[in-house]
Amino acid sequence: MRKNKLKKIFSEGKAVINGWLQIPNSFSAEVMAHEGWDSLTIEIGDIEIAPLAFMRGRTLKNSFAILDEAQNATDTQIKMFLTRIGENSKIVVNGDPTQIDLPNKSMSGLVKSKELLGHLNEISVVDFDHTDVVRHPLVSKIVKAYSKND
Repeated sequence: MRKNKLKKIFSEGKAVINGWLQIPNSFSAEVMAHEGWDSLTIEIGDIEIAPLAFMRGRTLKNSFAILDEAQNATDTQIKMFLTRIGENSKIVVNGDPTQIDLPNKSMSGLVKSKELLGHLNEISVVDFDHTDVVRHPLVSKIVKAYSKND
């Protein structure tokens, strides 16, 4: 009985972890398929994928860190992430303000951080639109149609 419960817990945990890893895995497979990447060697520990909640208390030294889907991070979470930057590091925060899933859209830290920090010389802000979509050509048309409606 106990063994079956443990099997179920590990099975469910594996499904959650696989869900988290699906996007980075498909991205890396796509990137590695390009010429010149086949000889790239990645050592264990070179790439870390961690939930935002596990960033508190850390300093990201000699790093390139990406906060993906940041439109769903609160102002407090983005501030916490941005203040992790250490020496020889770069941070990218990306997200789509038109796809905020928070109960109160004004809670999105992505929009607020852009307003508060966009004027700093050390920070670059890049806004994308439908012409930057690299998925199916229909997706660009969908994004354009929705942006006209907003």
